[in-house]
Amino acid sequence: MRKYLWIAVIALIACTVYFTSCDKGQKMMDTIMPDAEQVETPETPEPAPEMTAAVEPTVAEPTEPTVAEPMPPPTPVAILAVEPPGGSRISPDTTIAVTFDGAPADLTVSIGELSVSDANATITGPFMGGSLTLNLIWADGIETLSYVVEEAVPPPPEGMVAIPAGDFEMGDNDSGVAQPVHAVWVDAFYMDTHEVTNLDYKRFVLANPEWEKRKHGGNYLAHWDGNNNYPEGKANHPVQYVNWHAARAYAEWIGKRLPTEAEWEKAARGGLVGKPYVTGDFRRGTDSNHGKDTTPVGSYAPNGYGLYDMSGNVSEFCLDHYDPDFYSMSPSRNPLNGALPSNTIADLDALVVTESTQIVLRGSSWVHGDHGVAHRYFIGPSGAHPGTSFRCVQDVNP
Repeated sequence: MRKYLWIAVIALIACTVYFTSCDKGQKMMDTIMPDAEQVETPETPEPAPEMTAAVEPTVAEPTEPTVAEPMPPPTPVAILAVEPPGGSRISPDTTIAVTFDGAPADLTVSIGELSVSDANATITGPFMGGSLTLNLIWADGIETLSYVVEEAVPPPPEGMVAIPAGDFEMGDNDSGVAQPVHAVWVDAFYMDTHEVTNLDYKRFVLANPEWEKRKHGGNYLAHWDGNNNYPEGKANHPVQYVNWHAARAYAEWIGKRLPTEAEWEKAARGGLVGKPYVTGDFRRGTDSNHGKDTTPVGSYAPNGYGLYDMSGNVSEFCLDHYDPDFYSMSPSRNPLNGALPSNTIADLDALVVTESTQIVLRGSSWVHGDHGVAHRYFIGPSGAHPGTSFRCVQDVNP
């Protein structure tokens, strides 16, 4: 019993000593750092709860960048019209007008003087004779224009027009008697503005009695009376019922000659290229005389060269022998079929015509429908018929 009592006493004393020493230690700390905060011993954190399931990370949806709407490219400026159009025959002083669908930027031209006003441009010469190629260049494009510049001709004699030198496309592939189309060069010449009239021819007959009606048989001057009088009221109508011999004699008397077939067609086209009619792509009833008789010369509008009745009224004699195959072997410069050895106008003096020769007639008449500018007719040199007449040409002096 005592034993246990002593143990208890000893334990009490030990506790008293311990707590006494702790109180003194605290008091000592308060003396050294009276303002120090009391630092509590941090509690041990509780362990995180276990994850029971995987959590998918949140990913933000990508956003497309905002792109500005692109501006449409500007519409290129283009040519609307050219006058005269490419491919035309022009004179050295022609003004070429070009119309664009907007103002062309940085426009230049290879030849000629250029003037630009908004969407319109003009090109002026003078241009040299022969082939002409113009290159138009601007910011949005390039255009090539080709022309044939016909050389200037001295002023013609009264009652004639000047036909400039140059080449042209002769014939018509759609016509059985005018094939093939072929390029022909013709030197400059003058041509009567209208056909020889009854009054003109009467002057010839009075000056040359050998060509009076009574001295020739057949249909020669069949519409005149025996006193060399033409029908009343028809002084200004073309003479008819003359033959090739008489027409050539008249031309020589007046200091001229009959045209070659190539000269006639070049003149009749009036500068138009590749057109089936004297008037272009079409022929209206008001364009030429295809009625029941002749009309006064010059009753219809002239062609591009200022020539009247190159279609209708009367057909006209040429110098050439008629040969349906001549176009396939024709010389390319100043052709004249039957003028041997060259078959060109250079050998005109060698042209021989016999009664068996067929002579070329050109131009439709009041007797025929209009078969087109390239159509060819033929007749014997002594033949004299209604709707058959002529006009004259003259060489240009060098």
